[in-house]
Parts: sequence; C-alpha cells; structure tokens
Amino acid sequence: MNYSRIFQHLLSTIVLFVGMLSLQAQVRLVPTDVKAVQGQSNTSVVITWTGVDGADAPMKYYVYQASGVTEDMSKFSRIATVPHSANIRDNRYSFVAQVASAGTYTFYVSGYWANGEGGRSAIATVELTKGETPVIRFTSVPVGSASLGKEYSYQTKVETSASGPVTYKLQTNASGMTISDGGKITWAEPKAGRFEVTVRAAVKKDGKEHEAKQSYVLTVSDGKDGVFKFLTEPVKVGVAGRTYTYPARAGVVNGNAVVTYELVAGPNGMSIDMNSGLLKWESPVAGRYEIVIAAIAVINGERTTIKQSFVLEIKEGETPKKGCSKIFGTITYDDPSAGGKLEGVVTAWRLQKVTREGNSSEVYQPVYKAEINSDRKYFLYVPEGTYKLRIEGRNFFAEWHENVTEVSEAKDVTVVCDAITEINFAVTQRPEPVLVVVEGRVYDAATDEAVKGFVVFESRSKENSAADDRYRSVVAEVRADGTYEAKVQSGVGYIAMVRPAPTKDLPNASQYLAEFWENTNDATKATVLNVTENTKNIDFPMDKRVARNNGFTGAMKNFYTGAPVVGKVVAHRVVTRTNDKGDTVLNKITAVTVETNSDGGFMFTDLEPGEYVVLGLPAGRPFVPGWMVTGQKAVTEWGKAQRVGVSDVMVAMVFDINLDTVKSERGKGRVRGFVYDKRGGIVKKESDKVQQSAGVPGTLVVARDEDGTIIDFSLAENEGAFDLTNLAVGTMTITADRFEFEPTVQTVDIDASTPERVVSIGLRPSTASVDVPLNEVGSTLNLWPNPTTGDATVRFNARAGEAMVSIISVSGVELARFATVVAAGDVSIALPTADLPTGMVMVHVTNGPTAFALPLNIVR
Repeated sequence: MNYSRIFQHLLSTIVLFVGMLSLQAQVRLVPTDVKAVQGQSNTSVVITWTGVDGADAPMKYYVYQASGVTEDMSKFSRIATVPHSANIRDNRYSFVAQVASAGTYTFYVSGYWANGEGGRSAIATVELTKGETPVIRFTSVPVGSASLGKEYSYQTKVETSASGPVTYKLQTNASGMTISDGGKITWAEPKAGRFEVTVRAAVKKDGKEHEAKQSYVLTVSDGKDGVFKFLTEPVKVGVAGRTYTYPARAGVVNGNAVVTYELVAGPNGMSIDMNSGLLKWESPVAGRYEIVIAAIAVINGERTTIKQSFVLEIKEGETPKKGCSKIFGTITYDDPSAGGKLEGVVTAWRLQKVTREGNSSEVYQPVYKAEINSDRKYFLYVPEGTYKLRIEGRNFFAEWHENVTEVSEAKDVTVVCDAITEINFAVTQRPEPVLVVVEGRVYDAATDEAVKGFVVFESRSKENSAADDRYRSVVAEVRADGTYEAKVQSGVGYIAMVRPAPTKDLPNASQYLAEFWENTNDATKATVLNVTENTKNIDFPMDKRVARNNGFTGAMKNFYTGAPVVGKVVAHRVVTRTNDKGDTVLNKITAVTVETNSDGGFMFTDLEPGEYVVLGLPAGRPFVPGWMVTGQKAVTEWGKAQRVGVSDVMVAMVFDINLDTVKSERGKGRVRGFVYDKRGGIVKKESDKVQQSAGVPGTLVVARDEDGTIIDFSLAENEGAFDLTNLAVGTMTITADRFEFEPTVQTVDIDASTPERVVSIGLRPSTASVDVPLNEVGSTLNLWPNPTTGDATVRFNARAGEAMVSIISVSGVELARFATVVAAGDVSIALPTADLPTGMVMVHVTNGPTAFALPLNIVR
C-alpha cells in the first residue's frame, strides 16, 4: 500500500476543506436589486438598492459610478457613502447622483464592515436622454478657501443656449468682494472667517430672462486654519492589567478631510482602529514604550501623512481590594398581596473621598453588583468601607436603602472585614400601567393631504423608573386618511415625532422633514406631552423639504472608545447680519433633525446652502448631548461648535460627533430651577415689576466639578424646568446653553447642611429678525398685561405718522397686521389678541426709522 500517496491525498483534502471554511468565513452578502433611473433632469440619476439585513448588516454602503457600459473595475469611482439604517422601510436605499451631461452610465453598490469592504453588487446601467437643457447653468466649481494677505479670485463659468450677454450679480457678507462683468469674483484683502457667497448669472432668451444661482461658503485662513495635524494629546500613562485607550484624532483645522490611521510602532497586542483612530491595548505590561501613530489624508489631491510620537509608561497596578465583608439580604414586596417574579440587581456604591486643591469632597461610585436570585436573595462581597445600596428591576420601583428615592437621603452602610451585614429590601411593585389613548392626524402642511408614516412616542425621563419598559417607546402607524391612534402610559412625559414612510400613493415620503409636536423640526424644541386621559387633536402638519441633492453624513460616537451612539442629530443653519448698532446678530434660523441608524450613522440631505452647527442628542445616558467639532470631544456650547459649509453638492467629509460621558459617581447635592428668556420679563411702567418670564425649553444645563468634569446634565423641558442631581459637596459650575442665546454660567455652592439648591438662569438672546430693545423695556417701551388672556397694549415713544403693527407666531406665521396713525410722544396701541391662538408671539412695531419687537405670552 502506498502510504505516501494516501497521506498526500489526505493532506490535500484537509487543505481544501480549511480553505473552503476560510473562504466561507470571508464571504459577505452584497446589496441586491440595484436599479438606476433618470432623475428629474437629464443630469441626475436615482440609484436604489436593497441593503444587507440581519445581524451581518454593514456599517454603510459605497456607491460607484463609471461612464458607459462596463464591468472594468478600474473605470469606477466612488461617488457616495450612505449609512446603513435599521429604520429604512423595506430595507430599500436610494441616492441621487449628479453627472456631467446626458449619456450612458454604470453603477454598483458595495457594503462596508468594520473589517473592510465587501463584494460589489450587480451593475446597473442607465441612459440619460438630453431632454430640455437649462437655458443657463454654472459649470465651474467654487474656490472655497483663501488666505490672509493674498488676493482671492474665482472665475465662474456658465453654459448657456442663449446668444446674448450674461450679467452677473454678487450677494455676500464679505465686505470688499466684487465680481467683474465677465463673472470673475475677486477680494483684494480677504478677512479671516467664513463667508456666505451667492453669485447670480442671468441671460435673456426669446424676450424672457433666465437665471442660475451658485452658493458656497468661503473660508479665509488666518494661518492657523487649513493645517493637517493631530488635534488630540496622547494619553501617556497606563496601569498594568487595565485596558489602555487613547482616542487619537487628526484633521484639517477648520477644513474637511477623510482621515485614516496606522500604528507605526508599539508593543505587541496594541492596535489602532483605522477609521476612528482609537489606540487600544487590552492587557498592558508594566514598562516604558515608544509609540508612533500615523494619520493619512488626501489634501488638495495629494496623499499626506503626519505622525505623532510619544512615550507610554505603564505603571504597576494596585493590588485589588478583596471582598472581605459580606452583605446579603432578602427582597420582598411591601404589599404582602403582591405577586410575580422579583428580578433585578442590588448595587453597592462605595464612598470615595477626593481632595482637590485643599478642598475635600465625597462621591459614591458603583463598584459592586449582585443579581437577585430565584429565592429573592442577593449576596455582595465587598472590601471594608462605607456604601450606599441601590436596588432596581423591571417589575418594581428602584430605591435606595433605606426606602428612599434620592441618593442624598440614602443611609450609609459601613462594613469591616470578616463581618456579615444583613440589609433587606421591601420594594413597591410597579403597578400595571394605566394606558390612555392619544389620537391625531398627520398631514401635508400646505395641501392638507394625508401623509403616511409612523408616530413615535419616546419617554423623556432622567430615571428609567418613570415608564414601564413596554411603553417607554410607543409606535403607531398612520392610517390611509392620515389619522392615528396610540396607547401611551398615563402620567409619563413623551416626545412625539413622525417618521414618514413611502406609500403607493406617496412614493417620496422622504421629502418631508422630521416633525415634532408641537409644529417644529427641531428635536430640542419638541414639547413634552404628558397626558392622564384620552386626548385628541395631537396633530402633525408636515413640512416638505426642497430637493437640492446636497448634504453631509457623519456618525455619533463615544469620544473615549469610538463605539457608536444612537440618538438624534440636529443641524442648525446659521445666518448672520449686522444691525443698525453695528452688532452681528443671528437671523433666519432653521433646524433639521434626523435619526441615527444602529451604528450611530446619520445623513442630512436637501439642505438650504449655508453654514450649519450640528448637535448630537444621544438616546440615553451616560452620554452628554454635544455640538460637533471635528476630531475633538463635542462641546456643550453652540458658539464653540464647528461650522459645516453646505453648498449645492454632497460634502465628501464624514463628520463625527464625539460625545462626552457623565461621571459615574453620585454625590448628595441637587440643583433645580428654571431657565428663562430675559426678553420675557416685560416691565409695566406703573408697577415696575416683572409680570412674566418666558421659559426656554431645550436648554442644555450642565454641572461641572472643580476639575471641569461633567457630573450631570439636564435638557430643560416645557416651562424651562431643569433638575441636576448626583452632585458632590463643593462648588459646582452650572452652564446653560441654547441655540439662539448667549451661554450663561453660574457657580453654586453645595454643602452638607444645604445639599439642595433652587436657581433661576436668565438667557440673553443672540438672535432677532427685528431687534428686541432690552435696555429700553420698562422705560420707553411697555407691553401689558403679559401674559394676557384677552387683548394687550403696547406703549412706546412714537414719531408722528404711521405705525405698522404685526403679530408673528414662533413658527413665523403672521397672525395679525394693521396700521394706525400716531402723534409724536408716548402712545398706546391696543392689540387685538383676544381671538388669537394661545402661545408665545412677537409683537413687531415699525414707526418711521424705528423698528422693534417684544414677546407676548397669550394664555387662556
């Protein structure tokens, strides 16, 4: 018998089998049913495909394009990145591509996973017919950057079928910028900053004028911008046996670039995430190590590499304290008749004393946890020390020992080694929730036609115990006539929004903006709905978005680990102007909200060109809402956020929102109160008293300790109310920030004798379409009664002639408008507000060269 041949055959079989297994492990599903059809113009293509579903779904999809009919991969270029989303109806995706001219084009789609790109889909080909060509259009790409001390120029180019001359007009806030008769834009002495530029080209044909517009944002560097560099400082110290992480970030200062990362030098076991830049070492060993990481980006068409080097010192870790003391107990219901399982955990929060600059404070950290077993008992093994115990579970209300709801009131449990301590809990069974029915209608705000989709009610509560798990999120499908019906938990505060869905009669439901109750596209301004009885007329008028085929994408992440964070993202468009006093103020504010997918990815499309600041709103704690700054930790003040310039095309850069987390400690302190608009305090001249202060919901209120670490945060609700807990004894810095307002900072001292403080925080607006004369209120200007249940009166120092009065709702709708003739001096004008709807309005008055606005709250 030829054993050698048998052995070779067996070895070949094994190799083949292992190879098949390896190949099978590497196989990724690919997008299917890829189609390409001509869009609304002869230069747009709509690409649609069915995504990869299930547990092996990719993070995002890449769209590739080639000219002509081809399967030669070298001729394809990537033109778009579309994030995967678990919320996409029927798992069907789409992207609108803009091409240079009519002709034949080929497309395919691939998926991208954390470990790389998968295979391609089948190709899809489309032939674009010439159709009707626009009389005039821009063919040049704007020059979006400039430098101090160097003249800026951009020669526009247009394509027109008319034979007459083209005229140009420039609209910009860049003082000194001009455009020539030939369409060349120049700026002899650029100033540092970011400037909106719109150029209009017009031509006459057959007696009719035709025009095209091109808008872009020009960034002028002061020498500090435009530099590709690392934006983070290395973490240079670690502890043996504890995972070491350093979230490296690199980017172009005040610019855009897609950055990837490589580990050039480091110890065995250390790795870096190519996309996020997270440097990680799971099991570090004591010693000193030289670390070199590289960041790579394509800058001005060239591949650019920068490096960051540092010495990492891994110190010997402290010997973990052993659990020498036992805490155990039995869990019962405080009502003997209560039944059902008792499932949950008991957590021991250990007292830690921290000294900072001679000041000592106490905090509690959750360090030990035990599950409740089938006998309704728990067992904790802890080192000696002082603890507070918290019990929580699905079918009972959470509480602290001994039978309190706040950590500041919890009883200390002090244990020593070799001791056994019995702590029993009698918990209150969570009652079966009382449900109420909410009804309403979803419709097109302009046409009143039904809009198919889903109405989503999400519980907004700091503590998870507020809502039953089953009703923390409630989704109701909209019927064909636009009506819906949802059963929600009575007494729970919900944020309600609409997710449009495609239907046979309305295939383009995505043309609608996300809508929150009451009538806002801004998630931070959403009114909290809390009902205790069946409620009707919770309606949603849906606003259509204007199709522009532009926008940008990004992802919400944990700043420290790079892990995805789900939630909502709000983009606020910022437009500034200069008022008569020479001050720069905000004007024409718009906001758009989108939801992330399960990987934290988000995408904004069809945006009005201009500059945006972007706010990340995580779905839950410990993540803190924050404003996007590329490559850095998200900031909590909108004025420090990075501006994202959006023109007429998709922005290639992916913008990450790297969210901070709250400190995992609990103190005894609490600060609560209200945030109010300083414009709301309208002073009546006779009484000289503030009648009403308007709350500012959606304000981000943040508490920081002496080290600047975030201890807690709160998003102010309907009346501007906020509540900060878990605060340590000592001095807390409270920051209140809301888009459209200047941030306000207060310090609050918390001591053991008065751990709870009540404060009110006033915000001064930084936005006005008509100036609000704060300094004149109460002297020459008055508006009363405020709030009013009927009519109101406005008094001001007038110039003889006509006074025009208009009353505008917060959504910009003109509710009333009239003119009256006034004499010179102090005059009073009655306002017909008795028949107007309730809510906050702005009273605008124009009299000769004077114009002002005052807020008025109408109540019933």
